[in-house]
Amino acid sequence: DAYAKKVIASARFDRGEEVTENPHGVGISPDGRWLYFGQMHRLRATGQVRTVLMIVNARTLKLDKVLEGPRVDWFHHMTAFKDWQGRDRVMVAFGRNPGGGPHWLLDPHDNNRVVRAITIEDIGYKIGHPYPTVDPTGRFVYVSVFAPPWRTQLHNTAGIAKLNLDTGAVTIVPFVGDNPIGMAHTSDGRFTYVNDGHSSYVYKIDNTTNTVVDSTSAGVAGPYGLVLNWDETFLYPIGKGEGTHNNGSVVGLVDTRTFTSPRNFIHNMPIYLGGSASSIDHGILHPDPNQNELWISNMNGWETIVLDLRTHKVSAYIPTPNGGDTHSGGFVRYTPDWKGELLADMGGPKAAVRATMRERVAGVQPSAPASKPAAAPAAVSSPLALGRTIFEKTAGDVGCAACHGMDARGGVQFKAPDIRGADEMRVRAALAGVTVMSRIALNDAQLAAVVVHLQELNKQP
Repeated sequence: DAYAKKVIASARFDRGEEVTENPHGVGISPDGRWLYFGQMHRLRATGQVRTVLMIVNARTLKLDKVLEGPRVDWFHHMTAFKDWQGRDRVMVAFGRNPGGGPHWLLDPHDNNRVVRAITIEDIGYKIGHPYPTVDPTGRFVYVSVFAPPWRTQLHNTAGIAKLNLDTGAVTIVPFVGDNPIGMAHTSDGRFTYVNDGHSSYVYKIDNTTNTVVDSTSAGVAGPYGLVLNWDETFLYPIGKGEGTHNNGSVVGLVDTRTFTSPRNFIHNMPIYLGGSASSIDHGILHPDPNQNELWISNMNGWETIVLDLRTHKVSAYIPTPNGGDTHSGGFVRYTPDWKGELLADMGGPKAAVRATMRERVAGVQPSAPASKPAAAPAAVSSPLALGRTIFEKTAGDVGCAACHGMDARGGVQFKAPDIRGADEMRVRAALAGVTVMSRIALNDAQLAAVVVHLQELNKQP
């Protein structure tokens, strides 16, 4: 129960074989009717191991069918979506490490039939970590790839393959770290953020130009899952410790406006989860914004961990029946007659949640100059006073001082330069060319006032 924060039903399944690997991931169909998880069985008759995908009726918790994998490996990450034609699809990723694949699309309304495979032949490069996601349009699948021709660069040797499900065309986004794993798409589909589990960096991709436009430290070792908050001002890299100790128990924090991990935001960074947290891997945003919670799966512990995003403190530990661990999950809303709607899973929020996120994003972004200029209070009359107000408080709703400091001397925290004494040409160029500043709208009078203030600051010792 997503509000009571407790398990209200559970089931165990015995196929009469020795289970060598227990469920590592879980998927949910878009209508909430079907649940999916993988196991590996050693057959008593032959001693051979096989990989199976178990499909369970969510209402009865009865096993409906079992699909067998092509080799001994994991049915790993699963996410559901509506494609660009409104068809329900469940994407099942295969493999446990880089070099995984293929991935499959299932039709949950046609006996969970496989309707498409995504293979190395489709992508053109070796498929990386099995963590594919889908953009908000349901048309593009994002798949990590390895060892392409730019490998000689020795760093940033991996990339993202952007597969058009309609045409089959593939666009490669190069230089996305060395082991791209978790991804998060903005609700408008403009940007995609990607964790690199090797370098512990987060990369920002412009989905219009299909290029990496920024990168920053994740603030945690070996980030795995990646989640945006409600107004998309913060990213939360889940510190699993991928590629290192693999027993991570901390969550990072990246400010998307400055694309840095903020200093002195909270007393202790990264965010320590406590409890049985060990090898945490996925975070899923609770679909009710009034809850404002991030639910974090716990692959080497025995409980799901709930992080309050208002306080950035743990608000609940939800024990798993039979002492099991957790790996991903999702939120479904059901009507009394059992009509379901998937609202969020490890692949990110779905349409209903994204709509609310877009409203929240609009609420924190400056509008066009004509509708929301960075005006000063009515009491401010002189250019110097106006410029100071804009610089310290109102530009971009936070003020230029948020990055450059009250004295405009800049600093390494936000990679902000010293701008004391900057002239109008320099300020205009920064507003047009610096991503973080491109959202700031100033008319000519306001810009001139800011320049006056910067000139005044330059006179101070």
